[in-house]
Order: sequence, then structure tokens, then C-alpha cells
Amino acid sequence: MRDTQTMILKQIKDEQFKLQKEIRSWLGPLILFSLIMIAFPLSIDLMNVGLAELFLNIIIITILVTNYLSIDDVFFEDFYDGTIEQSLIKDSNLYVYVACKLMITVLMKILPLTLISIVFAIAYKVNISFLPDLCLLFINMQIIFVNMLFFGNAISINKGSTLGLILVMPIIFPAVILFGQALTFLRLEIPIFSIHFMATGISIIACILLTFVTAITLKLHLE
Repeated sequence: MRDTQTMILKQIKDEQFKLQKEIRSWLGPLILFSLIMIAFPLSIDLMNVGLAELFLNIIIITILVTNYLSIDDVFFEDFYDGTIEQSLIKDSNLYVYVACKLMITVLMKILPLTLISIVFAIAYKVNISFLPDLCLLFINMQIIFVNMLFFGNAISINKGSTLGLILVMPIIFPAVILFGQALTFLRLEIPIFSIHFMATGISIIACILLTFVTAITLKLHLE
């Protein structure tokens, strides 16, 4: 048990060190997200569209694109430098390796992006009472997106991340529709507790199931 905990902590520290060393891999997408959110209103006629409505219309796709860019080729370097193979030798499976990747992604990419999104929601004059709902929606939405994109990256690890994105888009679309519906309900001031409950359940299942499937997929590439 102690050995497992030590291995998990070491894996988390290694992943954190990699992200701190490769600042462009996570800071670049955050800057791009900010630029899109700043520039998009300048390209349309704001006389006919309210700022709050505009924010709710563009935020989902903007977050999805940012998530994709922030974890592009997330396993690529580890696959070719032998890190994944070493993790498999030490632990006999890659579940811990993928779970640690996901944990660091949540802490260093998903949470900062959620915070920036809330800042822009305030700047776009979104109703303050919507902010707790938006915060929970953004976190669950990104966890689901990232798990799907991890799986896509694992499938196409030696073919390019674009192929992985194409392969997982059919399962990403229902999530986009779900969160789009949630934002529509918010706009109409309809309670979205049931959607929160569903989204939280899906994100938990995704963390468990897709992490397991992603680990198996990576293992198959090594055999």
C-alpha cells in the first residue's frame, strides 16, 4: 500500500514538473481562449446581441477547442521516450499513469480555465446568480471533454491527435448538446439541478471508465 502511494505521488510530481517545464503546452491555450473571448465581440454587431447572450452562445465551443489544444499529443512524448513503457513495467497496468495525468490536467488546466471563464462571464455581464451554476457546468464539461480527448489521443498516439479527435467527436457531440441545453435553461431562468446531477454522474463515470479504457488502449500500443 505504501509503495503504491509513493508511486502515485512520484507520478504526480513528475507530471507537474513536465507541465511547469513546458509552459507553452498549457499557458498558450489559456492565452488563446482569452484572445477569442476578447476578439469575438469585436467582429459582430453588438447592437442586436446582448453581451450575456453572446457569452452563453460561444463559451462551450471555445472551451472545447481550448481543451483540445491544451492536451494535444498528451501521450505522444511519453510514448516515444519510454515513459509509458516504464510505467507499465513498474505497475503492470497504466491506470495509475493515466489517472495521474488526468489529476494534473484538472489542477493545472481545467481549474484555471474555469476561473478565466467566470471572469469573462462577469465581464460579459452575465447574471451574477448564474455564476455558481456556470462554474459547476464548466468543471464537469471539461472533465468529460478531457477524458474523451485522452481516449482519442490514446487511440491515435502514433497517427496524430487529429485522427483521435475525429474518432471521439461522435461521443463529444451529445455532451455539447447537453451543456448547450443547460445554458439555454439558464438563459430562460429554468432550474438545472437535474442537469448538474446528470453531468456530475457522467464526469465521475468518465473518470473511472474512460481512464481504464485509455490505459488499456495505451497498453495495446506497447504489445
